Amino acid sequence: MKKHEIFPLAISFLLFFSCNNGDSTNQSNDSTKTNPQDTVAGVAVKETAFPEKVYWGDEHLHSAWSADAGSSGTRLEPEDVLRFAMGETVKGSTGNDVKLARAVDWVTITDHSDAMGVIGGIIKGDPEFMQDSTLKRWHDLIISGDKNKAFQVTKEMIEA
Repeated sequence: MKKHEIFPLAISFLLFFSCNNGDSTNQSNDSTKTNPQDTVAGVAVKETAFPEKVYWGDEHLHSAWSADAGSSGTRLEPEDVLRFAMGETVKGSTGNDVKLARAVDWVTITDHSDAMGVIGGIIKGDPEFMQDSTLKRWHDLIISGDKNKAFQVTKEMIEA
């Protein structure tokens, strides 16, 4: 299954299993029950077998600390990612101020632990790193602003 096919399938799955099509009191396998004492402001409250509140978020997000994201142009550090997810305005990877139209309810920052901090040193031009000709070239390609050059660095890092 291709990536672009997964999202519509997931939405269809969620809609199918989260919809309640009316009163099901006449069904023999009733998944809802109403107790007379369970009321809010005089209105009966139903208990259902299905979740009724959706929480929006992102379960797999890398910051600039991960080599694959950082070398590809991501500039947000973990604290910036969290602030962005909470709905604050941050300086995006393009240098523009960015803000979500709606904050997410949760986020998981899943940076890789291997070589953590190295990509930041390359991007920032750490003097010790810049003594190595490969790291200097990668630095120059990453900060050029050309996405193709940044992806070239990512590919070279993986191959190395």
